[in-house]
Amino acid sequence: MDASKLLVRPAIEALIKVRAVHKQPDLLFRIAYSEFLEKKKMITPAAKRAGKDFSGKLESYWTTFKKAYAKQFPQHKLLEIKIRVQDLAGMTDLQHFYDTTYRIYCRFVHAVFEAIAESFHTDSYDDMAMATCAYGALTFLSLRGGQAPNMDSLRSRLKALSKTIGTRTLTPLRATSSY
Repeated sequence: MDASKLLVRPAIEALIKVRAVHKQPDLLFRIAYSEFLEKKKMITPAAKRAGKDFSGKLESYWTTFKKAYAKQFPQHKLLEIKIRVQDLAGMTDLQHFYDTTYRIYCRFVHAVFEAIAESFHTDSYDDMAMATCAYGALTFLSLRGGQAPNMDSLRSRLKALSKTIGTRTLTPLRATSSY
């Protein structure tokens, strides 16, 4: 198995998050909060086994982050409500991408043994998934003022690739209010 398959899921997840935040900027805080909860869930049992208590440090870290975030984005609602990637995909035009491509690559992350055994072939989708994520990121950055020449050419090539393997391409992002 090509180990690069393990990199596809995080790229798709990043794309879903960027598209959701582009559509609803307040979600950035909820994503950060969800990441904090995951970190806490991962660190707490290990700390207990080591006889340490990091709960105070973790809460202090979160409080510091929250203050800095509020200062940087005063117009955002600071909702401490966990949000899943699946929920974010549902808030965007990427639900189909989540339901198909993302779930395929979750299999690799959650069951690497099966991927190593090459019982589930996705080679034809690897390029498409990564190209779609790169296109989504470039589109987002260009809407935020970044330079992204040849976007029309890239989109055309992405459409051609999607026809070859039978997947859908992204709907282009449209400019929204600033963050």
